Amino acid sequence: MIKSSLLQILSSISSQELREFGDYVRSPFFNKNESVIKLYDYIAIKYPDLNDELLNKEKVFQKLFPGAKYNESFMKTLIFNLSHLAEEYLGYVQYRNEPMGEETRILRELEERNIEGLFLRKLKAAEGNLEKVKYKNENFYLSKYNMQSFREAHWLSNQRFLNYKDLPEQEAYTKYRSILTFFFIKILKEFSLVYTQKKIVNFEYEFEFMDTLFEYLKDNYEKYNSTLLSLVFNKALMLKEGRPEYYLKTKELLVAEMDKIVWIDRFNAMSALSAFAIDQFYKGSPDYMKERFELHKIILENNLYSSSEKGGYFDEQLFINIVVVAIQMKEPDWCENFIKKYEPQLNPEYKINPGCISRARLSLAFGRHEEALRYLSRITSLDKASYKTGVKNLTLMLYFEMSRIVEALDAADTYRKFLSRDNLLPKAQRERNSNFLKYYNSLLKFSGSKEALSKVHIEISNTFNINERQWLLEKIEQLMKN
Repeated sequence: MIKSSLLQILSSISSQELREFGDYVRSPFFNKNESVIKLYDYIAIKYPDLNDELLNKEKVFQKLFPGAKYNESFMKTLIFNLSHLAEEYLGYVQYRNEPMGEETRILRELEERNIEGLFLRKLKAAEGNLEKVKYKNENFYLSKYNMQSFREAHWLSNQRFLNYKDLPEQEAYTKYRSILTFFFIKILKEFSLVYTQKKIVNFEYEFEFMDTLFEYLKDNYEKYNSTLLSLVFNKALMLKEGRPEYYLKTKELLVAEMDKIVWIDRFNAMSALSAFAIDQFYKGSPDYMKERFELHKIILENNLYSSSEKGGYFDEQLFINIVVVAIQMKEPDWCENFIKKYEPQLNPEYKINPGCISRARLSLAFGRHEEALRYLSRITSLDKASYKTGVKNLTLMLYFEMSRIVEALDAADTYRKFLSRDNLLPKAQRERNSNFLKYYNSLLKFSGSKEALSKVHIEISNTFNINERQWLLEKIEQLMKN
């Protein structure tokens, strides 16, 4: 089969990009090998149906070189060369799409070669183009700083001056503010990334000088007049301080300014909002379940379900979370339509686990317990801690629904040992699952005393950091009625 990385790259590009890549391959500046061009032409004919079966190496070789004896080494070289060109083309696409990337490099070269007249014309044009940039992310402010640095360097080399005060004051200040805006956005993004990871995996990290930065920005971030800085700052405060006003501000900014924010920043902001809503729900604010459902609808409406805008797959954990929330909101029909529509957009290599977990949950919601267990039996391996706990919780719920008490007791004991040994789950998540297991065992060991069961019901009602809390309460209420 054709090297999978080549297929992955070509599957991710649009038909227009494929044609442009063809021009790239045919350019003698980048490629002089006619056989590589033949391989590109063959693959381009098959696009977009680039499955492994159609691209068997021996079959492709016979198509390209009819009558010739198959040469494995030669075929591998052709594939390697085309793969390398595809990687270079992606680098070119990124370079071309980087705000002012090309202009910055040309200006730097003109400056070093002291071609002053052309340098000044290019600088003026670049400054005009910069103001037309739609998405003003952190690289926009870095580019603005670069343009201002070019102009300042030219001014310094052509003017007499006694000290730095002789520089035009406004230009010096604007340059300084541009690099600060770039730095603030960059460091706040890094803070949010690490802080979010701490919620997923149990580790410690010291955030040096961030408290000082937050205190400064609380009073000053608006004067930098950057939509993105406002968004990432409120998002970081939301994660750090856990206050609902920062959640509402972040959500308001994201929804109102969606078309002004580059795609990855929209995705990360929405992920942070979802994480905050989850956290608040488990801290005892039930309205945040409805918030999560609303956020999921915004995600789907704006295609913010992949960590990559071009050719990205549906995020697996998000897929499962959407299903769980929809079921908890008593929306099984909506959930079923969601799975049918979006399951094909999961990564084909890893879709079995999220697909089967989600369908098992849906089957449980509809009371199809045997069907749910069949879905769980198709799961081959659990490579994520969240998958392991989710599947174990779901399995225990199904055993209880089906009155398979002996199996439930064995599975609960195995689960207890797993939680006692696991060091990856953060403390809150481990507690959440331990609480589920604790109250689940109370259901299994129910001896008929409704008074004892009522005490468990009150205890669960006053405890919020519990996985499957809604299901536990429903089962207790059913037992108390019987």
